[in-house]
Amino acid sequence: APIPEDANPSQEYTGPPRVVVKTPRTAVVLGQPLAVQALVPGGADEVLLHWRQMGPGPFQTTALEHVARGVYRTTLPPLEWDLEYWVEAETSSGSAVFPASAPDLNHTVVVMPPMSPVEG
Repeated sequence: APIPEDANPSQEYTGPPRVVVKTPRTAVVLGQPLAVQALVPGGADEVLLHWRQMGPGPFQTTALEHVARGVYRTTLPPLEWDLEYWVEAETSSGSAVFPASAPDLNHTVVVMPPMSPVEG
């Protein structure tokens, strides 16, 4: 017997607005750019990355580029200092942020010095 039509999974995301940052980096080497890729199930009207040097001060805002379906990405220029960031998505059913505690508590990235070659 064929499967009833209502048993087929939907091709549309019908859940609440969500933002998932795919493999968020916690450290980069000094002078290395930082790539951020976000997944927004069902797509978004706009996805923004808010970032600043670690500590108080205003955030800079960069739009993420829509790559495919619900995938968005951007790359920050080579980093010279520790930073914090959060991602905001505006969808047809509301807004969502990553991390869920943003903008009060944001994701942090520590800049590490380059590793020197091991002698021996």
